[in-house]
Amino acid sequence: MKYSETQEKALETAKTANALLQEEIDYEVFGQHLRMGRKRMGLTQAQFSEKMNLKPNFYGEYETGKRHINFPRFLQFVCVTQCSADMLLRGCHKD
Repeated sequence: MKYSETQEKALETAKTANALLQEEIDYEVFGQHLRMGRKRMGLTQAQFSEKMNLKPNFYGEYETGKRHINFPRFLQFVCVTQCSADMLLRGCHKD
């Protein structure tokens, strides 16, 4: 399958970002920040996992740091929680 130049660049960017996510994430810290984002929304794990189209126990493993995250799922968490990537990864936020 041939990709356009734009698609090739997007694919390469996604691969690079995914590699960075796998190397640099403290998954326990990420899970704590994900939990804070969910609670800020006023949702239970079951309600949030439904929004994410995940089984509650599968989602719970993200919050406990037992499950690693890939780039597409990370972007989904950013969009659904409406938290910045920095906030989810490092706890950085502007208050």
